[in-house]
Amino acid sequence: MTNLFSPLNEQARQDLEKLLPLIDKLFPIPGRFRLQLPQDVAELSRQLTSERPRRDAGYLGQKPLLSAYLRYFLPWNVFRLSRLLPALDVPFTEGDAITDLGSGPLTLPIALWICRPELRDLPLEFRCLDRTGAILDAGKTILQALPSRWKVRTIRGSLGQRIEGKPARLVTAINLFNELFWDEHKGPHLVAERYAPILSALAAEDGSLLIVEPGIPRSGEFISLLRTQLLLLGRRPLAPCTHAQACPLPGGRRGAKWCHFAFETDEAPEALHRLSQAAGLPKERATVSFLWAGTGAKMPEDAELSLRVLSDPFPVGTAQTAGPGRSSGRPLSRDRRGSPERELGRYACSEKGLILVKGPSPKVQSLAAGSFLELKETALEREVDPKSGAPVINLK
Repeated sequence: MTNLFSPLNEQARQDLEKLLPLIDKLFPIPGRFRLQLPQDVAELSRQLTSERPRRDAGYLGQKPLLSAYLRYFLPWNVFRLSRLLPALDVPFTEGDAITDLGSGPLTLPIALWICRPELRDLPLEFRCLDRTGAILDAGKTILQALPSRWKVRTIRGSLGQRIEGKPARLVTAINLFNELFWDEHKGPHLVAERYAPILSALAAEDGSLLIVEPGIPRSGEFISLLRTQLLLLGRRPLAPCTHAQACPLPGGRRGAKWCHFAFETDEAPEALHRLSQAAGLPKERATVSFLWAGTGAKMPEDAELSLRVLSDPFPVGTAQTAGPGRSSGRPLSRDRRGSPERELGRYACSEKGLILVKGPSPKVQSLAAGSFLELKETALEREVDPKSGAPVINLK
């Protein structure tokens, strides 16, 4: 187990900075159309959210929307993945295959190239599936401009179709399933039941699966449901979960909490922030819900209590308390942090269910969403959090 969402190293930041100029070079926009780019980004955002039911299935085949996706959504998704992927210990070896479902513009391979540079000289095979040929072709053009020994095969098709080749070391689905449980009107439960066996069958027996979704309540519910289905198939949760017990944040009810993580976007390229501001879609923080599952070693069963920190910090015992699925959207301001003696809390997930970790302000502030802690079970106190009913651990 390890902490999640560590800051990018200097090389990754530089490579991410170079991504937007590379896209401009490979897919130039005439000057008179560049002024329209922020409006195209805003329009694509609407089609992906509020206007989803009226959206054309081949929307990314339209040049203005394709351009907006490549310059806004692709870099932001690469940034999110680049903060997550280094924490996942996937042991790639020469000749391994990665099957990427709903690959879009090859977001996952591009993110791996940026944040795992040691893999560039390793012969890997990427099988990238998407229903829109134009977005696949664009992604392949970008990836081919990034030097590596990788073999990339793009496949135009839908989830569930046969993919030739040996089972994959890693099967990924990035921002795919929210499209399905909205567009098919089947809901997260039926989508999880239907597609968990498909995902598992694509992976090698000792392979793993990575599913990443937006950090919204419906996605958090889906991740919890998919986790349950994969457990039934022998695929244990490896992260963010620290255990294989029942999920303490199943979601699905109005006002229910959901598992997701939020982190600041200061490291994202300045040019990307400028475009986001111009489009009216500024991003101070990025959010994500995800599941990495496989057949790895069983969770420890000794006296250690393994915790994954979920929420932002909040003042303990006040009306400002925020639930684990209620990120405040930004860190506590100075006036809310109070003096070093003031107690703050964060919610964490464990095999005992939800736990409130509290303590002096500096100690709790030093923890970030995604932090991994190992404590003795004796650290649990008799005190119970009045808001959530969670047991309490005091980091004195």
